[in-house]
Amino acid sequence: MMDRWRNNTWLRRAVFLGGNLTAGLALVGLFVLPVHDFFADREAQIAERRALLSRLEGIGAQQTSVQALVRRAEAAPQQIEFLAGANEGVANADLQTRLKAIAQAAGARLRSVRALPARTNQQVKFIGAQIEISGALRAIHQTVHAVENAKPYLFVAAAVIKPALQTSRPGNPEEPILDAQLDVIGAVQLTGRE
Repeated sequence: MMDRWRNNTWLRRAVFLGGNLTAGLALVGLFVLPVHDFFADREAQIAERRALLSRLEGIGAQQTSVQALVRRAEAAPQQIEFLAGANEGVANADLQTRLKAIAQAAGARLRSVRALPARTNQQVKFIGAQIEISGALRAIHQTVHAVENAKPYLFVAAAVIKPALQTSRPGNPEEPILDAQLDVIGAVQLTGRE
């Protein structure tokens, strides 16, 4: 068999190539691929850290605007989103005055305003007022719009709108007049409490 091995160059070359190919694959599997994976993981970590660094730099660039917001918040300790007052009566009187001004600015005629009982919903206290106004459709619409867009935030919780009884003179067409009863509520923050 040894003679056959020495005389057969093709078999020796095949074994030589097979052995070298196996050694090369082992070398690639044991050394090259782990080193390649190591550097690929390192590059992924570096890319993640660069992205984090750019986000942090973006946050750092906002420092002056954040400090300005903090100073503004500290300068106005009361939250503008809530009705405020030393007690419910003061806050409700302020609400009624606001509603009167809103209705008159919208062109509606204020007929009456009265306080509604306070209520609590999920630990938030709401006070309210019922206003009765009359006026053209546009004035009623502008009043409701102004109430809903006011700060502190106010909500129309209920509304009854009906045509007003009016006497029109013949030959003088007038825009129809509406009577509206609006229940307006807002969250309250009492400033008299500690």
